[in-house]
Amino acid sequence: MRLHFTAATLAVFVLTLISARPAYGEPQMSSQRQAAILGRVLAYDRGMKERAGDSVVVAVLYRMGNPGSETCSNQMFEGFRSVERFVLHGLPFKVIRLTYDAGGVWRDTLRSDGVDAMYVCDGLDEELDTIASTARQRKITTMGAREEFVTRALAIGVFASDDKPVILINYAVSQEQGAVFGSELMRVATVINHPH
Repeated sequence: MRLHFTAATLAVFVLTLISARPAYGEPQMSSQRQAAILGRVLAYDRGMKERAGDSVVVAVLYRMGNPGSETCSNQMFEGFRSVERFVLHGLPFKVIRLTYDAGGVWRDTLRSDGVDAMYVCDGLDEELDTIASTARQRKITTMGAREEFVTRALAIGVFASDDKPVILINYAVSQEQGAVFGSELMRVATVINHPH
């Protein structure tokens, strides 16, 4: 049985679990918890349903041969797999693993698999601008494994502060990638690069 993310349940979940703080760090929580929160964040994206096809597809992007990147991809793939029982924007939720390659096959897979959101693992620091540019062109919401990834070029991330998860949103990047986050989320998230 699939469970639905609704605005009411999302609001309760976020307000009870998220503490918006200016200080944040690297993820210090289980991959399942991080993936569950990111799934709920994606449910606040009012533009997602228009961009998605028959399902909301999340790709976990990593570098093969990089131990840290491979560990990240294994953990987050399993974490997002635990979210597949949910329905997002009335659509099934699906996760795939995707290897970054200099030849650009990963870009073709984004298109052929209809990827709507992408989690970027460790080990891709030098490729971050290329990844962000591709995501911007294809309107794919990006999620970062590290806080630096979000402050630099990606849209969202979930990090730990005082043992509590903090949602970090790079507003300018999220807008460029087509995300339209609801005010309920923006009130409880730490938002950077927001025009005042």
